[in-house]
Amino acid sequence: MTDKMRNLLLGAALVFVILFFMGLFTDNYPLRMIAKPFPLIVLLVLLKPTSHYRKFIFGGLAFSLLGDILLESSPDMFVFGLLAFLTGHIFYAIAFIRRNKTINLMTAVFMLAYGVLIYWILLPGLNQMAIPVMLYVLVILVMAWRAVSQRQFDAYATFAMIGAFLFVFSDSLIALNKFYTPIDYSRGIIMLTYWMAQAFIFYSAYRSEKTQD
Repeated sequence: MTDKMRNLLLGAALVFVILFFMGLFTDNYPLRMIAKPFPLIVLLVLLKPTSHYRKFIFGGLAFSLLGDILLESSPDMFVFGLLAFLTGHIFYAIAFIRRNKTINLMTAVFMLAYGVLIYWILLPGLNQMAIPVMLYVLVILVMAWRAVSQRQFDAYATFAMIGAFLFVFSDSLIALNKFYTPIDYSRGIIMLTYWMAQAFIFYSAYRSEKTQD
């Protein structure tokens, strides 16, 4: 793909991000539904799965795209969207584990502590969602733990770690807004940090200097 075509696709993705926010703040459901999937479609088109790392990042992006569509389509699809994103995080975690298998105990303890804290805050409002949310919290924090562990793999691995932390922030805000207390302007913040997270993780694979990772 030429640089011109890549830049055109990235520019189109940015336009659709703007269109989504226009649909969000004007409560235009058709516009949101059309615009929301497009940024991740662009990332999938740009990312050639030529290494193990890129293949699993590609899989994570693909399941995230499915989750985007499910969550935007209807509140009744929340559990299915949650499952799609959980699967996406598993793909990301596997990608990171392949790069570094060390335990990294201090990071694991920090992630566990954060998970216990956020789950304790959410628990009174979870009801029948208690187990699904617990599993989701566990998986996304494992993903972030492994992202930290691989941060020195190459010159671009740090971007995956930043993306993982942004994902944790975005999903924590979703959970707090849905199960604890409504947060002003949360939807806009969630989507902005979510797209940043995906972009950073994508970039770590797109610019990866090693083709056999």
